[in-house]
Amino acid sequence: MLGSPLCAEAIRCDSYFMAAQGDHITPWQGCYRTAQLFGGQRSFVLNNAGHIAGLVNPPSNPKARHFTGPAPTITAADWLAQASEQPGIWWQHWADWVIKCAGAERPAPAAAGS
Repeated sequence: MLGSPLCAEAIRCDSYFMAAQGDHITPWQGCYRTAQLFGGQRSFVLNNAGHIAGLVNPPSNPKARHFTGPAPTITAADWLAQASEQPGIWWQHWADWVIKCAGAERPAPAAAGS
């Protein structure tokens, strides 16, 4: 960044990657390879929709489905072969992931901070 090299593997926090199978602008295999660059625990999910629909499909969409599989450490083709198809949108999978990563709930501050 700004003339200095960036080593994505040095980013060691948990990360969640979602790609859309029908995305014509950002093919999912490229998104998958990006997930492989990061360090830490990584989760990759493949949605069956296209570019924008992959993000904004409502929970009521009967055609929605997504694929979950192992950590993104193998080829994209091998990942898809090992992945399991899940009904519904990917949001619930993300919500379960983020709750697991978030830690215990705590009360909201009584006043905004500075």
